[in-house]
Amino acid sequence: MSSLWTALERDNELLPPSQAAAALRDDPPLDLLERLTARLLPELPGPAPAPFFDAPSARAMARVVHAALARLHAPTPLVPAFEAVPDPRTPAAHLTQAALGLFALPVLQRFRSQAFQAAAAQRPGGEPLEAVSDALADLLGSRPLLALRPEAESALASIGPLRIDGVEDAPALRRWLVHRLAARGPDPAAARRRAAIVRALRTDAARREILLLLDASAPAELLAGFRPYLDRWPDTLAPDLRRRLETPPDGNAEDR
Repeated sequence: MSSLWTALERDNELLPPSQAAAALRDDPPLDLLERLTARLLPELPGPAPAPFFDAPSARAMARVVHAALARLHAPTPLVPAFEAVPDPRTPAAHLTQAALGLFALPVLQRFRSQAFQAAAAQRPGGEPLEAVSDALADLLGSRPLLALRPEAESALASIGPLRIDGVEDAPALRRWLVHRLAARGPDPAAARRRAAIVRALRTDAARREILLLLDASAPAELLAGFRPYLDRWPDTLAPDLRRRLETPPDGNAEDR
């Protein structure tokens, strides 16, 4: 497996699936996985949490990426690898799983392609491709530092709830989450998912930070996540934004 991760560190490119399948039992050195995790640190709006690296998460997510890549070559058992990834409950686990899981995103896109599905149908055996694809999407889509990235959000927007326990415990991760939830441009499915995350946040302070970063053009699907908390905010919001928040989805403010 180390050759796969050495290539990723050197060239930022995945090995051919056949080569990944041939070296499936090799484990990468932890220091290499830690260097790859550290690539996310410059994106954080503040000092990185200490520690920022979680070894059990790294080993488990590395096996997922490697097995998923090998599955493009031949039916390789994947679901047990997915189930072995621990729930991220600390800032280090969140960072590690997002940084390494990001390498599985292009594999998921291949799983979903019509060309690969047609080819896989001609090679029966192993776990059903649909089940493997859904399980990988569930895994990647539940990691917020991965699923809310611009290059991943649309592809993972229809997946279930994110595991955000521990994100609010680190100021830099909390600020990253706040800024991503307030960022412009989500499609309706992504906006609805962001609204669900807003409701799942532990603190009103985080919700208010997001709200103050939004403008009047924010999608209605996202604003719906704030409506239950509107009475808690002081009258410091932009008038147009407050007007939209006070107006329920049917557009009749008097029914509020």
